[in-house]
Amino acid sequence: MISPVGSSISGMNAAFKMNDVSANNTANLNTDGFKAKKVTFSENENGGVSTNVETDNNTGAYYLAENGSIAESSNVNIAHEMVNQMMARNLMDVNVAAFKTAEEMHQTILDILA
Repeated sequence: MISPVGSSISGMNAAFKMNDVSANNTANLNTDGFKAKKVTFSENENGGVSTNVETDNNTGAYYLAENGSIAESSNVNIAHEMVNQMMARNLMDVNVAAFKTAEEMHQTILDILA
């Protein structure tokens, strides 16, 4: 079984990954043909969380490009990305708080034993 500190660290890593993917999607919002990516979470056997990045293969909107051809825009939904970034921040905040609590518990145990 993973320790509370290890569990919190895995949660912080998941939050970083979620924020990184969302930032990349947002940066490529106006890149024709770009396919957004999404992060899924799964529980590890011994606790903690692991992430998996998947590509969203839905098509973006089509429009008439300046050269007269039909182009596909990215399939990034900016509102969805803003929500993902807020969720990543909240996920980070919760895991930092859990990490601090675990460290305080360890320190209290060491004080008792000393």
